[in-house]
Amino acid sequence: GGIGLFDFDRDGMDELAFGTADKIGIIKSFGQNQYDIIYLAPFGSLRLYAYDTNNDRCGEMVFSGRSAVLEYIPGRDILGDINSNCRVDLLDITYLVNYFKGLDYILPPNKYLADVNGDCQINGLDVTYFVAYFHNGPALRRGHCN
Repeated sequence: GGIGLFDFDRDGMDELAFGTADKIGIIKSFGQNQYDIIYLAPFGSLRLYAYDTNNDRCGEMVFSGRSAVLEYIPGRDILGDINSNCRVDLLDITYLVNYFKGLDYILPPNKYLADVNGDCQINGLDVTYFVAYFHNGPALRRGHCN
């Protein structure tokens, strides 16, 4: 196992990447003692390093002892990163609004990344909650949705 710090989503705060005997994961701080696992996958026990090896502004996890590099896929598990650019920013609100307008915008594979108020529904309330978040409102909330 192992741990590494890297700013995977380019928000100015490092995320904690970790490896255990059977899993790898990334833990993100959402401010004021709010943390969540934003990526978790099965994997073998290896020494873990976190880098941006290919300068694509999204982190990779590199494991020693095996020829393995796992790229943290942009938007894959970052709550609110609806346009999959490795950040949560105002462009995500624009993207979500355009999706609701019926323009040619699709939700990420995990559509619940757009459910920023945590009610397991993707609707206009998420846009309102998202706008409030960027005006120092409540933190984004991950629902326990299927």
